[in-house]
Amino acid sequence: MFQHLEQAPEPAVRTPQQIRGGMSTHITEAESEALRVYAMSLTSTAYHEAGHAVMALVFGRSFRYVTAQPDETEECRGFIQYPKRRPVHPFQAAKRQPKRCRNEIMIALAGGEAERMYLRDAGEDPGMVDGGDATDLQEARSRAEWLISPLSAAEREVYLESLRLRTCSLLEVNWHLVHAVAEALQECDRLTAAQVAEIAQQWNAGQPA
Repeated sequence: MFQHLEQAPEPAVRTPQQIRGGMSTHITEAESEALRVYAMSLTSTAYHEAGHAVMALVFGRSFRYVTAQPDETEECRGFIQYPKRRPVHPFQAAKRQPKRCRNEIMIALAGGEAERMYLRDAGEDPGMVDGGDATDLQEARSRAEWLISPLSAAEREVYLESLRLRTCSLLEVNWHLVHAVAEALQECDRLTAAQVAEIAQQWNAGQPA
């Protein structure tokens, strides 16, 4: 007698984009949660990219623009676009300019750390950090290997942890700017380096001497 129930199709859970598109005024509890997580992921991505941009600004690292929109391949949810440089082997670059290499490591680490800081402030699980953090960490590890190649892998991890703590400290000092850039990224497709610098100038101009 219950055969008709067993054969009934499971109700489809629409994507956040479909729900936001106004396909129906009725939203299920599962869809409501999906919307909340979706909105949280968009905001956390903005903070991730803002972390990269602000740290680049702190260290004077030039970049063309930053965006919280996916790239053409949609392999990442956002990215920062740097200008092309003359091809130089990374190992040679690290040995010639160790300070720049160290700064590049901290810029790479800043995305995931800014995202984690935002998620903690929002009362969310820091483990929700964008998958792009793994790519950033791999870049940081590669640069550390080029920079301090004589050291063992364990010693390089200790070095990276010291830079991560330094990165977190700089993000905390400049958190107002990270927040402002993240908000701006949610309102437009991209921000140029000049626009990020302008946001910093506007905020600094409004602070007491």
